[in-house]
Amino acid sequence: MMWHDGWGAGNWLLMSFMMLLFWILVVGFVVWSVRGHRTATPPDATRPRQTLDKGELGRDSKLS
Repeated sequence: MMWHDGWGAGNWLLMSFMMLLFWILVVGFVVWSVRGHRTATPPDATRPRQTLDKGELGRDSKLS
């Protein structure tokens, strides 16, 4: 039998640590990629009002 050769419990500890590290990296990558694709700043809600105030768009303007 080969039970007494090698690291003993060290193999299980190393495998457990590596599996934990793997899943932390996978979850971290998913969170990073989802957050990276969202816009950092919300759209400005006052912009349509400012456009109307400037006269760039009026009642007789055609919307495309």
